[in-house]
Amino acid sequence: MRLPGWPGTTSGLRLKRWQHFCIVHPEVVLTFAIVHTGYLQLAWVQAIDRATGETVEHEGRWPRMRTRVARSLWNEHSHASGSGIQLEVHNHLDAGHHDIALDCEGLHARLRCHHDSVRTDALVVCLPVGRGRGAYSHKVPLPVSGELRAFGRVFQLEAEHCTAILDIHQAHYPRETWWRWATFVARDDKGRRVAVNLTRNIVKDEAVHENALWIDGRLELLGPSAFAIEDEPWRAGTTDERTDFRFDPQGERTEDLNLGVVVSRFRQRFGTFTGTVFGAEGAIELRDAFGLFEDHRATW
Repeated sequence: MRLPGWPGTTSGLRLKRWQHFCIVHPEVVLTFAIVHTGYLQLAWVQAIDRATGETVEHEGRWPRMRTRVARSLWNEHSHASGSGIQLEVHNHLDAGHHDIALDCEGLHARLRCHHDSVRTDALVVCLPVGRGRGAYSHKVPLPVSGELRAFGRVFQLEAEHCTAILDIHQAHYPRETWWRWATFVARDDKGRRVAVNLTRNIVKDEAVHENALWIDGRLELLGPSAFAIEDEPWRAGTTDERTDFRFDPQGERTEDLNLGVVVSRFRQRFGTFTGTVFGAEGAIELRDAFGLFEDHRATW
């Protein structure tokens, strides 16, 4: 699973790559990203106490931060080092798992995401984002186990009760880029692990997207997404009315970066989604499904 770079001297500067995890436990959430944009390297780590909304966060960027994003999930590492963060992800799809080692002040984790390609369907797309430009995305909800130390406590994560939403992305984006993204996971009233991914971005053809529903690892495609963030509460759904969710925020990460030639306006809220999604077998009601809701505009 590789996305080859373009030939030419500007290829590396145009290629944006990241690996992002949102790991949901009944009491605590861990999110982190390792990002390499060609001319900017950055990483962030955030833990969230679901009961209180308290957060612990660390972030850093080049030159104090060095990152590498794996170009393959088969047997390759992503890592971030600097600004008090030591983070490594061993993508080991050949063996059916991703191993995470994290150490920073107040946060320590040794986790394994179980990536069984027989039992779990990954959403893998290559989308046109401009003339001669493509975006590769690999998204999948995975059971996760291991140990997380945060908020002065030790959390034992069990695969039956904990889910990691994995997002791999590599793209040759045009200079002006934007997207809205919502992703969340919960158990339904039948005890099934249900996850949803909704994205709207610069792809002009609404029939080409990465909107999906997972029920116990089985993938179902949804219709084109529809977002409403002009008023509170924010909402996420699909134009075919198969999906409609209200979002109740608990907090957010923001970035307002202006380096002249590079501008990034970023909001990533965390909180809970409540609503209905219609799968192949009928309506699924979800309440307080934890997830992320993101609005991003950039000039790269």
